[in-house]
Amino acid sequence: MKKLFIFFLLTSPAYAQQVQLQGEPQSPVKWMTLEEAQKEQKKIARPLLIDFYTDWCGWCKRMMMTTYSNPDFAAYINQWFYPVKFNAETRDTIYYRDTMFVNKGEGLRATHDFAFRMLGSRLSYPTTVFVTGDFQQLVAPGYMEVKDMEPLLVYIVENVFRFVSYDDFKNVFYSAFRENNSSPPPASLSFDQYAELKKDTTKKTLVFLFTNWCISCRAMQLAVFSDTAVARLINEHFYLIYLDAETRTPISWNGKLFTSENNPNPFHPVIKELTGGGIQLPSLIIFDETQTRIDQLSYFTTAAHLQKVLTYYGENHFRKMNWQTFLQQY
Repeated sequence: MKKLFIFFLLTSPAYAQQVQLQGEPQSPVKWMTLEEAQKEQKKIARPLLIDFYTDWCGWCKRMMMTTYSNPDFAAYINQWFYPVKFNAETRDTIYYRDTMFVNKGEGLRATHDFAFRMLGSRLSYPTTVFVTGDFQQLVAPGYMEVKDMEPLLVYIVENVFRFVSYDDFKNVFYSAFRENNSSPPPASLSFDQYAELKKDTTKKTLVFLFTNWCISCRAMQLAVFSDTAVARLINEHFYLIYLDAETRTPISWNGKLFTSENNPNPFHPVIKELTGGGIQLPSLIIFDETQTRIDQLSYFTTAAHLQKVLTYYGENHFRKMNWQTFLQQY
């Protein structure tokens, strides 16, 4: 069964319809002022989630009373973001990144300079702006239900935005968790099964690092590895091992035994041996026939990109040409 380990697939689709759109909007999200959020972000680097609204915006109120009122959804936001509600027509003077912003407009619906700074000329409400710890911005205009924001939050929190477009990630997310994907996944092995097979046959090896709380990892397992072309390449040229980075099971690799006994690190000690250093999730480590590491993809990737990588290494093009030359000829 396809199953997520955080809130999204546990929430009821009918929840939003149960909320009465009357009275003052309420939500279990722990909203902060922009000043408070910036102070917290300097202590612990989490993204800002800024909800731009106005007092007259009906869809803003609706989103507050449906989407942000979902308790599981709100809990995820509270855990991984610094959430800010910002009235785009406020008269308050605010500071953002040590720059002062005011509302210099006239009339009841004058737009605050900070809204112009973050939204540019595309002023529409509600609009959600995400700001990462290194001040990269992603702007999501319009009313969104929980199901619309789920992949977007994972895209930001798990740093997928640094490697693939949102549309590409959203397609993988929907394929993994919302569609009936009947394509068979490639055969995967335990370390013990791998050790036995390795004695008699010769293939290259893929080790995929994941955790149960890494949603982009799960999306890759369910949708990317099950892609028909990807699965074919893996089955033809590689042994595939899925490794939960937090497992406490003893693991033998390359003639060495690695155990988590007396290990304070949450991640298994074999990971340092496999990666040559630290861990990023998701990670796909590629070994040649002698179990020598030849490459490592420490990021979320799409099926289209992974097909190229598997062809490059699986068909031994890497022994004859560099990656850029291969891409030109692929």
